[in-house]
Amino acid sequence: MKWFIRIVLSVLSVVIALFLVICLSFYVQKNQGNTPYFLNFTGFVNTGTSMLPTIQKGDLVILKKQDYYEVGDVISFNSSGMTVTHRIIEVHNGFYKTRGDNNKFTDGVEVGTSDIYGKMIKIIPGVGDAIKYFYNHKTLVFGILVSLLGGFIGINIGLKYVRKNNN
Repeated sequence: MKWFIRIVLSVLSVVIALFLVICLSFYVQKNQGNTPYFLNFTGFVNTGTSMLPTIQKGDLVILKKQDYYEVGDVISFNSSGMTVTHRIIEVHNGFYKTRGDNNKFTDGVEVGTSDIYGKMIKIIPGVGDAIKYFYNHKTLVFGILVSLLGGFIGINIGLKYVRKNNN
């Protein structure tokens, strides 16, 4: 039974440490005015209805930066300072024409690769509202991160205790 507790505490410790590294990385990049990436992944909260029924308002869209994109890919990109998530319908001379699944018209501007944040790889339904809440309540988020750090330290102390009592 002690070996099981040791494995669970070790895995939990790694997960918490990784989460803290990702949060710190996103925080630093965001404060520098950059779009935050971690291992070529980023995410945006969908706020519109142009991609219904594929993406709902409030869904978290996880993106991966690619070297190239193809017709049918759903991408998020910068359009006049706003983040837009639409499907590629045509590729022409290295530029992409896009349209929202719920739109009857094609976007008027062709998108260059440098404006693309990434290709959608996952949708996490409804999580966006929670993220917006925490973003607007930074003190609460700080408290959660401090609690996770405390948990990380506590787990490591627990691992040392289990190892010590196993010998």
